[in-house]
Amino acid sequence: MLESIENVKRFVIKTIITAGVGLFLLRKVWIHNRLKNKIVKDLSEKIVIITGSSDGIGMQAANELAKMGATIIFACRDENKTQRAIAEIRRATNNSKLRYMHIDLENSASIKKFADEFKANYQKLDILINNAGISLKDRERKLTSEGHELHFAVNYLGHFHLTRLLLNTMKATPSSRIINVSSELHKRVTFFDMANINLEIGYSNSTAYRQSKLLQVMFTNHLQRLLDENGLNIKTVAISPGFCRTKLITGRFSWKTIINVIQTRLILLLALPFYYYVSRTAWEGAQVILYTSVLDFDILEKGGYYRDNTSHISSGLARNSALAAELWDISSNLCNLPRDI
Repeated sequence: MLESIENVKRFVIKTIITAGVGLFLLRKVWIHNRLKNKIVKDLSEKIVIITGSSDGIGMQAANELAKMGATIIFACRDENKTQRAIAEIRRATNNSKLRYMHIDLENSASIKKFADEFKANYQKLDILINNAGISLKDRERKLTSEGHELHFAVNYLGHFHLTRLLLNTMKATPSSRIINVSSELHKRVTFFDMANINLEIGYSNSTAYRQSKLLQVMFTNHLQRLLDENGLNIKTVAISPGFCRTKLITGRFSWKTIINVIQTRLILLLALPFYYYVSRTAWEGAQVILYTSVLDFDILEKGGYYRDNTSHISSGLARNSALAAELWDISSNLCNLPRDI
């Protein structure tokens, strides 16, 4: 009798585990198919810049755009790492129009040098994908050599500077577009003090990251207003790739850090399936970049905010036009650029 009860228990446990694994896999397949960009175009005449394209979602986006024949500029800091990525993509796609160009987004001189070199070699720019980003795990506030908080500099200001320097080239390119990779975490910022933009007060790495993603969306919205006011045929959008299993996340939350936080292996074992359940692969995260890169220009929403290949509404702070205009002026001054485009 006891043996039969134990057999029933084992059967029930096996059934629950099997059903759970089956549902997990079915959901992941469903999400994978739902997120997949289904628009394929001939991009053989298009020139694309992707910052941070040596790994993660930037590399995945580059790989898919290379399949469509685009000329792709890999705007990255680490040449060896980027050349390995280019070689891998070239083998997979047979696209020879892939080029590395050095840029360090925390350094204004490097950004200017990149823009000058690009403009000396190319007369147009169809798609600018501002993808590079950092999320530091260190709790100590870090500054660039120019005195800017590091998340602010790399995730936002460097891309603002780069975009401004390339804007004249994009003006000469019919139906060009700018894609700023932000995050749903920008909605977690409920208060923003422009006087504390460098986070001298109240710094934490999570606050700095979220704020930098908010600034990207504010920049997107204000830039689109200026483009429209000047009658320019350029569209800019912000996107959220979702919570992805890339080095941006795993580099910040190392296993050692996780274990120190949660203390027990049991909780870690329980949390790991949930982590994989809610997170996305880099390929899945890249799909919204692809979608906004190849969506018909007339359909692409001006100043839109996209996630899961659908237009969504950004936060109220991100849509605050007065704050966005003030941010534009401050950023222009920091980059020694005129306010007008």
